[in-house]
Amino acid sequence: MNTIYNDGVEVTIEEETYTVKLSVLCCITDLPAKAETLNMSYFNGEYACITCTEPGLTVAQGKGHTKCFPYRNAESRYSRHSDESIIINMNEGSNIKRSKGFKGMSELANLQSYNIVDGQGQYGERDLVKQAEDYILCAEKHPLRFRVPKVHFIFYNQVTIPMAEALEKLGIGVWGERVIVERDIEEKLVDFSAMMDDSNDDDDDDGDDSDGDDDDGLNSEKKQICEEKIQSTAHRGHTISEEKSGSKLNNTKIVIKI
Repeated sequence: MNTIYNDGVEVTIEEETYTVKLSVLCCITDLPAKAETLNMSYFNGEYACITCTEPGLTVAQGKGHTKCFPYRNAESRYSRHSDESIIINMNEGSNIKRSKGFKGMSELANLQSYNIVDGQGQYGERDLVKQAEDYILCAEKHPLRFRVPKVHFIFYNQVTIPMAEALEKLGIGVWGERVIVERDIEEKLVDFSAMMDDSNDDDDDDGDDSDGDDDDGLNSEKKQICEEKIQSTAHRGHTISEEKSGSKLNNTKIVIKI
């Protein structure tokens, strides 16, 4: 891969010869495959995160134990990984004694074009809109014949209307049958949002409304926040199971088949 990245291969099209170079930008796997590919601890082990050096905590659960990763404020958070620090840990680690979760070198570390931290992803890690923004940024940085490729998403298993509209606002072409958000999902999201709002109200409603705030205005604001939560979660929860994507460059298009 490094030879193709540096020197490329010659391709002849209609009696014109082009040099084509390839590079690996991203590697998306599930959690077990990520551990095997990067030669590191599994997701339920110590130092299983590729982003930071959080070791996690082992806590009792039922008749056994489980690994959890507690929330930490800015002062107590562990440092973030970098491409350089990961390579150091890979060199220092072994099957007998791991270094920050790494037990040896990974073949991905030898790729000149690949950044281990920025290039490593996992299924369901981010919603589709965030991934779409990455494709757009990638297209802008890699023009074809001085033109920015158009990004298209093709949904074979339907797409919710809010998701399609969100993608189109980004300038992405959306193809596939559009469906509304299922009613039971919407109701669950409304109930959850209302529950969260009620818990916040309990902290504030200990006495009279002495500050003179407009309750109707607050309720209207909460309704808007609730609707935004529904749309945002519908983007992630209702379509995340459909995000098995691959990309193909075709003339001036980047086509994402889902």
